Amino acid sequence: MMAAVLATNLIAAKVTAAIGARLTIATGLAVTAASCLAMLGLREGTPYAAICAQLIGLGGGLGRSSRR
Repeated sequence: MMAAVLATNLIAAKVTAAIGARLTIATGLAVTAASCLAMLGLREGTPYAAICAQLIGLGGGLGRSSRR
């Protein structure tokens, strides 16, 4: 998750310059919300790969929504 935050945070400044801060932050928050909604489906037998994918999505959304 932290690797996803770092990677998206590093490119967030370039994306913000290209499409604007509002759209960048809104997209990041939408990805974060979608990842949180996906985590509602986690159950006892959920494979680690599915959990990892959801955490990477969550980290990517958080990294994109943060602003320098």
